[in-house]
Amino acid sequence: MKFSTRNHLPINRVPLSIASILEVNAVWEEFEVYNQYLETLNGDNKKKEIFKRELYVERDLLYNVDLSLYNSVIHLIASHLKITSAYEAFKIATSMCTIVLNLPSKLLKQIPIQNKNFATWGDRVNAMIDNGELGFMLFNMLYNYSRERTDGEEYSAELFLQRNNLPAKADVEAIVLEEFDGIYQKAAKEVHLNEFFSQQLEIGKELFLKRGLDGTGKPIKELIKALEYVPFIITKDAAIPCKTNLVEVLNSDTPLKNIDIDQWYHLSNELSINMEEFYQIRGL
Repeated sequence: MKFSTRNHLPINRVPLSIASILEVNAVWEEFEVYNQYLETLNGDNKKKEIFKRELYVERDLLYNVDLSLYNSVIHLIASHLKITSAYEAFKIATSMCTIVLNLPSKLLKQIPIQNKNFATWGDRVNAMIDNGELGFMLFNMLYNYSRERTDGEEYSAELFLQRNNLPAKADVEAIVLEEFDGIYQKAAKEVHLNEFFSQQLEIGKELFLKRGLDGTGKPIKELIKALEYVPFIITKDAAIPCKTNLVEVLNSDTPLKNIDIDQWYHLSNELSINMEEFYQIRGL
């Protein structure tokens, strides 16, 4: 994807990477938390906070050249769908991105490829499908969806799947769960992967059941508050400054509320070290 100035002078060129896909979901979670905070305000205070949110998102994220590797996907989706609101763009983009991340590999070849768009690419198109290149799949699925979209049409995950020749949402979710079980059975035969890897599969399956194919089920914040999910590493970094950040949610709304911020950083650091050791031992 190429970025240019208003005068069409080139700035840089970046891939549609999985990092950018994941960034869409991360920022949307911040939007969700921030919106809950906005609901507690009214009048001028609310207007000021909304303006502050838009300012931070546009200045520090969307139009930050240093982050173009991470914001390329949201620009692509907003441009194709002609969306001018950052909030609406992220709301739709997170659904599309999560579907792409969760799609079973055996369904990828069912997605129509508009060959006229890739006439000069030759065998590279099939190679990218075989390799599961998610950036390419997202681009192609977005094109399939947007070319039939009418003005004023409301986005839905079902329509996004339908226009890409994919089964209904519930059917795709069933296939994903089958893949989870298949991987679990295969991993169980490998002694060196059995304990840790199986645990990660169980956590992934549980989260998938609660959040669904497009991530519109139970919000991450609610999962954390109920201690149904606790991330390995916790920091205060956020694209949108918010009084109800993750650390405060953990400290105030969960049984872990008596742990102070220094202890949280110590805990996350210990976990990070252990994870690094694990990857080195496994040779990954």
